[in-house]
Amino acid sequence: MNDKIEIDFAYQSFKWVNNAKGNAGVTVIILALRNVMTTEKYIFTESITKPAKNINAYLIDSSNIFITPQTKSISKLPEMNFGSMPNDGGNLILNEEEYNNVKSSIPNAKEFLRKFIGADEFLKGT
Repeated sequence: MNDKIEIDFAYQSFKWVNNAKGNAGVTVIILALRNVMTTEKYIFTESITKPAKNINAYLIDSSNIFITPQTKSISKLPEMNFGSMPNDGGNLILNEEEYNNVKSSIPNAKEFLRKFIGADEFLKGT
């Protein structure tokens, strides 16, 4: 980051309502940059205006801190090789026919059967 430029004022994130079909979700921030000065800075949140000594990249009144990505765990937990995914050869995933067979042959099976929702199903609503 350039140490000769600073944030003059910032409007923290707010939802922007628009006329798009389905009213697309848009979150907006507004900020102004300036040369480093000693004059006051301001953070705006809804109807509140707060003077700030320094506005950092996270749009809060605090020192300039930066979170850097880490490739190694900071705890003693084992390394994660892959995320959450069905990795049983498909044996625990039932198609509709298998689901209906299990449900009809085991009286309380529905209590233990759950709808499978992966990232695609969640994001696409399928």
